[in-house]
Amino acid sequence: MVCMATVMQTMIDGLVSPEEVRPVARGAIVLVSASLAIGWLKRRERIDAETMGQDYVADIRLEVFQHVSQLSARALGENRKGFILLRFVNDLTALRQWVTLGIARMTVSGVVLIGAMSALTIMNPVLGGTLFILIGAGTLGALLLGRAIDQTMRESRRRRANIAANLTEKLEHMIIVQAFAQRNNERRKVKRQTQSLKRAMIARAGAIGTFRALIYVVVGLALTTSVVVGTTLAQNGQATTGQIMAALGVLSLITPNLFDFGRVYEYRKSAIIAFEKTENLLRKGPVIVPADAPKSLKAVKGKLAFETVSVTGSLKAFSAVAPAGQRIVITGANGAGKSTVLMLALRLIEPDSGQILIDGKDIRTVKTGHLRRSISIASPNLPLLRGTIQSNIAYGSKTASEDDIQQAAARCGMDGLNPESPYWLETMVEEGGSNLSAGQRMRIILARAILGNPPVLLLDEPDNHLDEAGLEILDSLIREYDGTILLTTHRGSFAKHADCRWHLSAVDAPVIEAAA
Repeated sequence: MVCMATVMQTMIDGLVSPEEVRPVARGAIVLVSASLAIGWLKRRERIDAETMGQDYVADIRLEVFQHVSQLSARALGENRKGFILLRFVNDLTALRQWVTLGIARMTVSGVVLIGAMSALTIMNPVLGGTLFILIGAGTLGALLLGRAIDQTMRESRRRRANIAANLTEKLEHMIIVQAFAQRNNERRKVKRQTQSLKRAMIARAGAIGTFRALIYVVVGLALTTSVVVGTTLAQNGQATTGQIMAALGVLSLITPNLFDFGRVYEYRKSAIIAFEKTENLLRKGPVIVPADAPKSLKAVKGKLAFETVSVTGSLKAFSAVAPAGQRIVITGANGAGKSTVLMLALRLIEPDSGQILIDGKDIRTVKTGHLRRSISIASPNLPLLRGTIQSNIAYGSKTASEDDIQQAAARCGMDGLNPESPYWLETMVEEGGSNLSAGQRMRIILARAILGNPPVLLLDEPDNHLDEAGLEILDSLIREYDGTILLTTHRGSFAKHADCRWHLSAVDAPVIEAAA
């Protein structure tokens, strides 16, 4: 920038003497070369900044996913899906923009502005110093607007999150809205939220607009000052025409950098808010913490023991033993803790006190992956994923062959090899299995659980949604399964398969009794 300013001054002053053609020609060559160099550097800056931003966000995305994947089942239930998605989408976008467009532009623009102002000050201290003070005052004024921008950004973000959460919930469960004749009420609610968001976004636009307007005013004043001060200095013999033109030329070059500074401030404010929200998510808990030196599980027999296990709101000093290979039927009223027992066994939640043992080993000391490959679960609360029926059945196994998948499907009454069958393994499954009936989903969930014949099988009210044929298949599966089974149910007919019954009560100690 110093070089370009000097060359411009030399060229303009050279025009005063017609015989000075060579300096002008050389100057033109230098300016063209410098423009090409700046263009190449701008392109390189954009590529390098995007690379840096993408790398930064990739690390945060993996950290957030790692944290969310370790949250207990209860913590996941307490956090709305929309809340977590905002962290993965909006917040990471804001952080990427800050690194890619904010930090990079601030660094480059800062160097350019300081270099340009320094060049002008060296050429003409009065003119350069005046512009330095003017731009500095404008920058300070812009920073003072920061509080208003911060408040409007936070408010618009809060209202946008509210409407996103509401729409996510209602669109996913529109059948409930229709069934209870709430379409008009929900439409009015969306309209109110939309108007509220509109007002917040307009206020945000006003604050940002004021900020950008100040930048335009500073640029305009800088140009005016250059002309007025430069002309005055020239009249008094304190500046040359070349210096004045060089000042105007440099200002035209740094004007985009001044506007970049305006955008940088917006990116910074958005990134600060996004970072706070992401940090809040990373502090969410409780998490399932792996053991410091986790042990492997080998030749699992399938004995499960619960020793004085307590979970706030569900279990209190619960103790019971499921011997290897036995079928345990767990009964009790809603809220008594039946599903909690299964979640504890799979270490999807942690007890407040007590311990759970598998083959005599505390499950907190073994590798989580080994534990969850040794214990499998079928529950209507663990839905299907997008893909095919085959990919859903195979989801929990890295080593399952096509034969293994077909056998698991067949054991659950599914004709997976028949293209005419609704259970054809290549049938596409939409998110949550929404294109399948509840009974069809339950059969696939059962097949997913029994794939690989895990030593311990947890069945959480598996009879939900099954028709008579499905119940017969489930009955046969329970009777013939070679492994430990823990089954929660409200259906008394499954008691005939039980080696032992655990009856849970919300107030009394659990009743453990051998089957008749």
